[in-house]
Amino acid sequence: MKPLYLNGSEPTQVHLDGPALRVCIPGSAVLRFPLRRVSRVIANGKTSWSIDALLACADQGISVSFLAPDGTTRARWIGRLNDRDGFLQRWQDFQDRPDWTDLFRQWSGAARRRAIRMCAWRMGWSPKTDSRSITRFLVQSLDGNRSAAGLRQANRILRSLAEPKVLEALAQRGFSAPDQSLACLVPVLVVVVTWSLHPQLTQWLHDNGKRIEQSGKQPASSLPALVELFERNIATIDFCLRDALNRLQRFLMDCQ
Repeated sequence: MKPLYLNGSEPTQVHLDGPALRVCIPGSAVLRFPLRRVSRVIANGKTSWSIDALLACADQGISVSFLAPDGTTRARWIGRLNDRDGFLQRWQDFQDRPDWTDLFRQWSGAARRRAIRMCAWRMGWSPKTDSRSITRFLVQSLDGNRSAAGLRQANRILRSLAEPKVLEALAQRGFSAPDQSLACLVPVLVVVVTWSLHPQLTQWLHDNGKRIEQSGKQPASSLPALVELFERNIATIDFCLRDALNRLQRFLMDCQ
């Protein structure tokens, strides 16, 4: 299974064609993507979907995310799969506790600190380095204010790319779109994924800065390059997501 990226620079239509998605782009051959081979969908630009295609993705537990022109998430769609390991039931039981918000705040803070420590360790710094120090070191090493703006923009795009991956992982644990608890859980896991990519992002920003200096102009869009960076490091992302969800699973079991 692999992600499907739809770059709607031209009006793109997505329909259901039996067990596959049919993608139609003016002036191009019709493309078909079997649903059983699609892990998640990220649509950017001028894409329109039929209801049948969206419902088929929901039935298969395939998350669909729609990005705005600036790379932020505009909308999302997610179906439901079976709760094979009881994760969802434990999560729902956990939310019945009167003190669940305080407990979850403790877990989410620990998850964020662990992601930052792992990032610092991979970059050769002390695991005790905090997030502000890491960001400051990144900006200083990448040449000041221009790099600070580039870092913010790249992080914003990476968060939008991380969200569909997080939704895919949660769908495999039984979550669905109407679940209101996604509003508190998804942002924490997105932070975990984003910090896991900071070492690679540093090198990308450094190389990008060199290209700007040589060409004398800003690239038209960093989205394709960041998509390539994201997918190239999918093994690291999968590891960090599994680690965070497994730790949450153990935390929920301890709270029972």
